[in-house]
Amino acid sequence: MSKPVVALEISSTKLKVVVGYISNDKVNILYAVTKSIGHLCDGGTFPNRNTLIKQIVSMKTISDASMKLKFDLNDVLLSIPSYGIEVFNTKQTTTVIGEEFHIGNLDFRNLFSLIKNGHLPTNNELVDIIPDSFIVDSRDEYLLPPYQKVGHTLTMLAKVFTLPPKLCESYVKAVEESHVKVKRTFVSSFASGNLISSYPGIPKDYILVDIGSHITTVSLIGNGSLFGSRYFDWGGNNITEKVVKSFNISEEDAEKYKILYGIDTREMRFKTPICSIVDGDGNTINYYPQDLNSIINKELDVFAQRLNIALDYLFEGYDAEFKKLPMVLIGGGSQLHGLVDFLNNKVTSSSITPLIPTTLGARDPGLFNCLGMIYANEKYESSFTENRSSKVDFVKREKE
Repeated sequence: MSKPVVALEISSTKLKVVVGYISNDKVNILYAVTKSIGHLCDGGTFPNRNTLIKQIVSMKTISDASMKLKFDLNDVLLSIPSYGIEVFNTKQTTTVIGEEFHIGNLDFRNLFSLIKNGHLPTNNELVDIIPDSFIVDSRDEYLLPPYQKVGHTLTMLAKVFTLPPKLCESYVKAVEESHVKVKRTFVSSFASGNLISSYPGIPKDYILVDIGSHITTVSLIGNGSLFGSRYFDWGGNNITEKVVKSFNISEEDAEKYKILYGIDTREMRFKTPICSIVDGDGNTINYYPQDLNSIINKELDVFAQRLNIALDYLFEGYDAEFKKLPMVLIGGGSQLHGLVDFLNNKVTSSSITPLIPTTLGARDPGLFNCLGMIYANEKYESSFTENRSSKVDFVKREKE
């Protein structure tokens, strides 16, 4: 069992904290909490930074008497949205300098330094390096770092994640100004995609669509890893706001009816209103499922149009067949009743699957990024510790 870690995500309107650990290659949860903070994050910027910092400070100490649990957020894994991400493949080779050519930590550090100090073919900033495999003497390939293996050269095949300048910095500063240390940052779509790809039945390659409250992110996951992302301004809150205006009801009630009914196409013998309001003249106005259907369908038309534009940009330069890849939906907006049937007529994906985390205690589809960080932190970070076991995963031996 790994040591528990704390994952933090700052979404458009919520702070999400998950405390968990890895056992038998699965995420296990000790605690998970989501706190509504209002619209304090807008497309990666913080219009009211001081209020956000106060909200993070208010969650530094989490106490739950019913679970006899109390802990402080001293350091966290932090999710950075994949807004404007560019992903590159790289291959770097270093000469093994360990005693008697045994591969050690210094050799791996040299590989990472070569990438960090190299030239990026973009104006973005380097945010993460994710190894795909390692090759010893251009012959033996390993998925995990081949510690103590003997060889004269070590090659690393890796993906380099880059984000627009200052995006990562703005998130890290907001957290550290709250007197919480950021242990490590993860690109959100990489973290969630990496975890989802470990689920049985999930295809090797798919389109990941994360529908948040205000922003939707569309990512290409290939062989369990992130290849690219696009995002657009639309989220589940767009529907809620239209229901508020159309029905003249509170946001709380609008959200409740949206979740309860969604697109309701059932044929009922009796017309039963969803809600009734009294207008300024004292007249009672009834609103029915078909009224809600009309509002949701109009908003989903906007969503589908923007989704297809994002897919066009994401697959620019790819064969058109890539748009037929299966689609996996996550995020709070992914569970809208009737969404899959609606999208089946709007996108070319071979299948559409709304997904819920399999982790007990964290079954909210809006927690995938936090769960994914816990999973990826163990999967990748533990590969580069001094005390790692000498056991390695052998892939193949190339013909000499």
